[in-house]
Amino acid sequence: MRKKIILATVLTSFLALGLLAGCNNKKTEDKSLTVSIAASLKEPMKEIGDKFEKENGVKIQFNVGGSGTLKKQIVDGASVDVFISANTKYAEELVKEDYVKKDDSKKLLNNELVLIGSKDFKGDIKSLNDLKNIDGKIAIGELNTVPAGQYAKQSLDKLGIYDSLKDKLIFAKSVTNVKTYVENGETELGFVYKTDAMNLKSSKIVYTVPNNYHKPIVYELCILKDSKELDLSKKFSDYLKSDESKKIFEKYGFGVN
Repeated sequence: MRKKIILATVLTSFLALGLLAGCNNKKTEDKSLTVSIAASLKEPMKEIGDKFEKENGVKIQFNVGGSGTLKKQIVDGASVDVFISANTKYAEELVKEDYVKKDDSKKLLNNELVLIGSKDFKGDIKSLNDLKNIDGKIAIGELNTVPAGQYAKQSLDKLGIYDSLKDKLIFAKSVTNVKTYVENGETELGFVYKTDAMNLKSSKIVYTVPNNYHKPIVYELCILKDSKELDLSKKFSDYLKSDESKKIFEKYGFGVN
C-alpha cells in the first residue's frame, strides 16, 4: 500500500512539473513586441524580425509609417515597445518628454538621400537647381512627419530654391509612398533614401543629394519606458546591433553605426 502511495505521489509530481513546463512554454510563446519603424526599414526589419522570432519563440508586430506619425502615436498613448526613427529629432523629443530613458536611445543606422525619376522622365539633373526647369510634379515626404521630406527641404533651402518649387511639390505620408508615386508615373520625380532606390522597377536614380546639403541621416533606436516586455525589448535592441543584423542592414544598403 505504501509503495502505491509513493508511486502515486511521484506520478503526481511529474504531472505537475509537466503542466508547469507547458505553462512556461505557453508563456514564452505568448510574448510579443510591438515595434514601430520608419517606412524605409520595412524590408530589412522583416528579415531580422523573422530570425529573432524563430530564435526566441516570440511574436513581433511591426507598425510601419512616417517617423513623425509614429512618434505622435506614442505620445497619444499607443502601446509600443521599441521605436526606430529615421532621424534623431523624434527620438530626442521622446527622451525630453520622458517616454524614453536617455540611455535607452541609441544611433543605429545611416542613409543617403537621392532623387528618382519615372521611366518617362527625360530630363538631365546635374544639380538640384535644375529642378526649376522641370515642368512635372515632384514627390516629397510630408514636412511635419516624414524625415526624408525634411532632409529634402533642407537641401532645397540650402540652394534657396524651395519656395520657387512649391507649386510642383506633391506631399506623401511616407518615403515609401513617394517611391510609389514615381514608380506609378503619378509624379516625374521624388526624393527617397538610397536604400529605397535599390530595387526600382519603373524608375531610376537621377541624382544623389550631397550629404552636406542636409543634416546627417541617422536612424535612432529607442526602448519605451512603458514597454510591457522591457527585458525582451532590450534583448531585441541588442539583436539589432549584432553582427548578423548588421549584415542584413548592409545588404539593403544601410550604413551601420
